[in-house]
Amino acid sequence: MGTAVGAHLENPKPQQSERVVPRAYAAWLLGIFLLTSFWLWAAFVRGRVHSRASQLLLLLVCAALLAGFGWLVSGALRRRFSLSSREGAKILAYSSSAFLLLLVFFPEYLMGRPVLVRSFLLLGFSLLLFAFYLALSLRGAASSIKRPQPNVAPAIALVIFCAAYFVLTSWITLAKLHAFGYVGQDIAYFTQCLYTTLHGQLLYSNMYHDLLYGKPVTSDLAGHNQLVLFLFLPFFMLHKAASTLLIVRNFAIVLCAWPVYLIGRRFLSPWLAAIAAIAFLLLPAVLYQNFYDFAPLSLAGLPLLFALYYYLEDRFVPYLIALICVQIVREDLVFAVFGLGLLALWQRRSRRWVAIPCAFALGWTFLSWKIVFPHFLQGATPAVASCFSYLGASPGEMVRNIMHHPGMLLSHKNLLYTKQMVDSYGGVLFLLNPAWIISIPYIAINVLAEGGGCNTAMIYRHYSLIPTVFLFASVLLALKRVGTRAEGKGRRAEIAQAAILLFVLMAALSSTVFVTGTQQWDDLQSRPWHQEANQVAAMLPPNASAAVPRYLLPAVANRDSLYQSLRLLEYHHPDAGYIVIDKDWQRMAATEQWRENYNALWHLLEISPQYQMTYDSPNYVIYKLCDGCAPNLPHREPMKEMRD
Repeated sequence: MGTAVGAHLENPKPQQSERVVPRAYAAWLLGIFLLTSFWLWAAFVRGRVHSRASQLLLLLVCAALLAGFGWLVSGALRRRFSLSSREGAKILAYSSSAFLLLLVFFPEYLMGRPVLVRSFLLLGFSLLLFAFYLALSLRGAASSIKRPQPNVAPAIALVIFCAAYFVLTSWITLAKLHAFGYVGQDIAYFTQCLYTTLHGQLLYSNMYHDLLYGKPVTSDLAGHNQLVLFLFLPFFMLHKAASTLLIVRNFAIVLCAWPVYLIGRRFLSPWLAAIAAIAFLLLPAVLYQNFYDFAPLSLAGLPLLFALYYYLEDRFVPYLIALICVQIVREDLVFAVFGLGLLALWQRRSRRWVAIPCAFALGWTFLSWKIVFPHFLQGATPAVASCFSYLGASPGEMVRNIMHHPGMLLSHKNLLYTKQMVDSYGGVLFLLNPAWIISIPYIAINVLAEGGGCNTAMIYRHYSLIPTVFLFASVLLALKRVGTRAEGKGRRAEIAQAAILLFVLMAALSSTVFVTGTQQWDDLQSRPWHQEANQVAAMLPPNASAAVPRYLLPAVANRDSLYQSLRLLEYHHPDAGYIVIDKDWQRMAATEQWRENYNALWHLLEISPQYQMTYDSPNYVIYKLCDGCAPNLPHREPMKEMRD
């Protein structure tokens, strides 16, 4: 796509008449005209008008409007800037490349019918990109045109944007938390891990451990080697609440603009480097890190981008420190560290750039899977393994099953996820630099785990951040080569680089629009029952063990024993002193898999002599375990034929 965008900047051949529009320009304009006409039909006519004759008529109307738009723009350019027909055609052909943005999302219109708001926004982004391309082409075509100089330095503008970005995203994050818009279990899990660590239990949380493993497993280190959690402890000590984790996470996300800007400044102008940093923050996989349930993996972007920067700067010691910071985020980042070592081998760097990252990754792999996990699992089966168990009982069997049944990976959700991962890069721009190859293991893991019901193939979850970093880095690093090739053809490097960056920026905004729906808005809305929910949470004694609905978990996570009332009967040793039942199943945000056990729990509590009702309303009922009584709730497995 970058080749197509830049193809119209070449100087005209002197022997051609100024009044003749070259066939290449005419063919390009015709192709864009047909593409945009059919997109307008698919976006605003298809499926909305039943008569074929009416659809054909409206298609012709769309084509006529588009042709009129092009004629008006071409005429205005020739009159305003005294351009010849050839020059006007060249500028119009180059600027029309902006409508390739519509092509990126054309499959959504062929396979379905996106809502009109998304169509209008996508059309608006395309027109805005068209205006940017007009400005770029005029700047390159006529040196006599006065170029306005911005009054604000790009670095200052970027800082202002980042400050606004952090304030806005954090406000939305807290609004969602207070509106019980999060599922809540992951946020509460990590909050409890920090709380118990401060009270002498290393990253302990019974909320997951007793549910997934049983009592012998007592630390988060049984599931993930994510030492980065200890960096949250100083902040958590200042304010012991779930909101602390979310705000620190958001701050780490916005700081990613810093290394992106530094990388861009190596071969881009200051303004283009600032645009690159803004585009990165607006990628859907990055933007939604600020709003999704908390996970330490969201912090990997910052050290990973600094590692790439120091790699480019040829500064080995800071690079190695950055790799260590990357690796402490989570154990599966060994693929990224090892991949960077292989990238150094590909680029024929010195031995230490290859050997040390690869050896470090292999050593961390051995430490995590052979020492840390076995020690803390204490013989239990890793919960993560359940995501891939459907593939086979051993790695060899998994590989054979994938080879014999590749269709298991080609589900609609996996295909949609893969497309969403590359939408922001025009589907192909990331191929211009080999760094994108490092993203393959992470995309593969997400696609494979999705088949096991682990919900990893979602563009807005933390699993998508790592591959996104490498895909975006590939585009960014390729801009140096794009600039060199442009200069070799007698064009300005800055214009070719700006064209690609602006396309990525608009594609990122468009991708975000397509993954955002009414659910995200609903998560922020205040409901009549919210006030009572907060009152119910306040009724639970601070040190008592409690089982509550998932959305209430973050509000009561600072305690040693915490359970999900939705799945209380699945725990191996449920010992809840207080149990909160939400009488409205729809508020649970859960599939029918859990409903039978939830109803069974409610029935058992109604007839149990050990539990006494202490609160009852149209929305909630609270049961308290009598003093000196031992809970006698049975252990029940959930329905197996459905997944959460």
